[in-house]
Amino acid sequence: RVLMLNKGLRRDEAGFTLPELLMAITILGLIIVSIGGSVGIVLRLQGDTANRLASSPDYQNTADYFTGDGQSATAVAAGAPAGCGSTTAALVTFTGADYAAGSTVAIPTTRSYVVVTNGTAIELHRRACGSPSDDAANANIVVARSLQAAPVLVSSCDGTTTSFSASAPIVGMRVTEIDGTTFTVCARRRVA
Repeated sequence: RVLMLNKGLRRDEAGFTLPELLMAITILGLIIVSIGGSVGIVLRLQGDTANRLASSPDYQNTADYFTGDGQSATAVAAGAPAGCGSTTAALVTFTGADYAAGSTVAIPTTRSYVVVTNGTAIELHRRACGSPSDDAANANIVVARSLQAAPVLVSSCDGTTTSFSASAPIVGMRVTEIDGTTFTVCARRRVA
């Protein structure tokens, strides 16, 4: 009978002891936590990069149009009607002249920047008329989408001078994107 009891307690049975099992679970938990943290960092960086890329066209469009319009302007007005058949108040309106190909006759032009609320989104539109290049496709262009607030006119390129003067040689606009990114575009205009 003693031999029968010892036969049930063999030491060569396959399996893990409790300490071995607890150690494996602990190591596995550490590995999962480190991988999860890495995935979280990658996803956050991917979202930040996507936001920056989404705001990049806004900066490029605004800088391209605003700088050219400001530099070619002979007069600047803030808060005036947008012109081009619109009575909407513009953030800023540039008036100047353009020339048709091969002509020496100046054609009066108007370029206005208007803040438009589209549902919950705030957008900056450029309205243009007078120039031969102002066809239907170029008459009303959205230059910045998804703004946090209406842009602010400034009289310096670094955006620190917040008072705006229509007679100042520099016309600037500080724009804040929905993600909080702020940029300032400016133009040194012709002053007679």
